[in-house]
Amino acid sequence: MYSKDEISLNEMIFYGYHGALKEEEKMGQRFTVNFTGYLDLEAAAREDNLEKSVHYGEIFKIIKVVVENERFDLIEALGLKIIEKLFSEFSRLESVKIEIKKPSAPIEGILKNASIVLKRQRSDFEKK
Repeated sequence: MYSKDEISLNEMIFYGYHGALKEEEKMGQRFTVNFTGYLDLEAAAREDNLEKSVHYGEIFKIIKVVVENERFDLIEALGLKIIEKLFSEFSRLESVKIEIKKPSAPIEGILKNASIVLKRQRSDFEKK
């Protein structure tokens, strides 16, 4: 169940080395990431208090570290790692949606990008 409130970071651009092909591992490429976090922002709004929300600058930093410093064959795995890190760092996040776009996907043809979207709730990880 997604909370009625959300916080988003849109079109973040990072350089990483993700991909199943050796060329992608060697040369790297740009990745665009969209984040939406679902949480109750009522207290933060009423009290004008950052401690009742999540600091989106810190969210940006975590996503940047994972994309730029770790390596995955699949952007699906990259997305899941981002979500795991965000849940571990921000207890107020109830659910997260991550979209990762790969503008230079190695496909013979013309396309804007290849992308994945992962949606997870905190409870998905607490069951394990």
